[in-house]
Amino acid sequence: ANYVLLKSSLKKFANEEYYSGLPINKREGEINPYSHQGDLSSMRFMHTSDRKEIIRLLKKCFPNITFRLSGFFIYGPGDYLSEHTNADDPGNTMYITYATGESSFSYRFHPSEEFVKTEDAIDDITLRTFSLKSEGPFTHHKVDCETGYRVSIGMRYVQIK
Repeated sequence: ANYVLLKSSLKKFANEEYYSGLPINKREGEINPYSHQGDLSSMRFMHTSDRKEIIRLLKKCFPNITFRLSGFFIYGPGDYLSEHTNADDPGNTMYITYATGESSFSYRFHPSEEFVKTEDAIDDITLRTFSLKSEGPFTHHKVDCETGYRVSIGMRYVQIK
């Protein structure tokens, strides 16, 4: 039941109307694969008032996990976040995404490797978990939203009860 509530909540943010009402967050720079936050990006941040609803639902969906949230992102057609490591915010990480079109999360463990591309489920929730380290080897990762809209919620989970 909580999964259905979370899915319907994320779905209501994954559309042109909501996306268009948010200010764009765009960074342009030279790509450094060791960047903490990504040197190139085009995305939007969810309204602070809407985050509270998501937090309440996540606490219901994951009652045995103590977590803090690290991101509330909305991507539209053509949006992206370039390769980065989040080495400034290490820990066990979970990304929860809801996508209405083709979007992906790609990762690799060294800049000399090819990216492993993982597709988001369309019109459903995708969960990804991995560890982020402050020192190598890093989990280099990036996001691409080719079509549709993608809601991404980042969590660092601190403790599992």
